Amino acid sequence: MTSSFSAPHGEKNFTARALVLFARGPAGGEGRPEGGRRMTVYHRAVSLFSSSYYHGSQSEFPVGFVLTPQPGGYATLDEEGIVEVEEILEQYRPPEKIARRDAVYMVRDPDEIDRAGGYEDFIYTVIPIGNVEVSDMGWYSELGAYYMDMPEDEKQRLAEGYWSGRPFPRDKVSLFEYRARSAEIVAVEVNEVA
Repeated sequence: MTSSFSAPHGEKNFTARALVLFARGPAGGEGRPEGGRRMTVYHRAVSLFSSSYYHGSQSEFPVGFVLTPQPGGYATLDEEGIVEVEEILEQYRPPEKIARRDAVYMVRDPDEIDRAGGYEDFIYTVIPIGNVEVSDMGWYSELGAYYMDMPEDEKQRLAEGYWSGRPFPRDKVSLFEYRARSAEIVAVEVNEVA
């Protein structure tokens, strides 16, 4: 089912949909198509042209829920190098930028969630609330791979590149992450194991 809505605030290229897809029958059981993937897009009006951001999570939240940063952010993860890289980035963060520990992370293509380090159990279409910042993950990856052996000026260069929003110079295909202080869920895709 598709419904029409008026474009908010004169926005152009506005598209809104109310769509629910369920597979029925023996292939995967009611509500689960073969392969275990079910997608439900709820009725909230979304500008798909200019406002689509995606966030992956292991946790299930309802449409309308506002995502906020997890306590402590990625700096609390007990993985080799994560805490150190997060500390370097924070040390060189410009004061006007959102601290990584205070951010909700998003991508512009749901197929990039896994590459960006997110979970794919629940893929949310979200609308960021407030300013949105962008960084190429190439800067982060380079810092994470070599920080133990690099001089301080190289750590600073990579951290500043991350915060600049510029593409990483050696990546043929950049992977951009987007950060906001919060984001509202407007649709959800559930990936279940059959």
